[in-house]
Amino acid sequence: IPLVIGAIVLFWIWRVYEKRRIMRTLRGRRLTPEELQLRLASENPPRVVDLRTAIAFELTRELLPGAIRMDPEDLEQRHKEIPRDCDIVLYCTCPNENTSARVALALKKYGIDRVFPLQGGLEAWLERGYPVQRGP
Repeated sequence: IPLVIGAIVLFWIWRVYEKRRIMRTLRGRRLTPEELQLRLASENPPRVVDLRTAIAFELTRELLPGAIRMDPEDLEQRHKEIPRDCDIVLYCTCPNENTSARVALALKKYGIDRVFPLQGGLEAWLERGYPVQRGP
């Protein structure tokens, strides 16, 4: 029994370490709103995914230009809608882009590696006066 408990604890510690390592990597890959604005105007714009929950989306119904709206809980069913051949920018309204980072980790499991959380999320985009579109 102590051996089994020890193995479980070691596995748990390894998972926590891996998650933190990946989170640090993602934080280094965050795009600022200015960088995203430039990339959206470029020859190969990234795909943008709005990760707010349905309730949070209904408050404003605003999306970044061309964004796909996807509830994070629907990722397992809808991940095929996210292209694999371009950069993907994720945004939410969480402090420190927690939802974006969590979804980025999940997307890696589906083979989507070119993922960048938007630093500051929707609020940072709106603070700079960048354009938004009205969602359905």
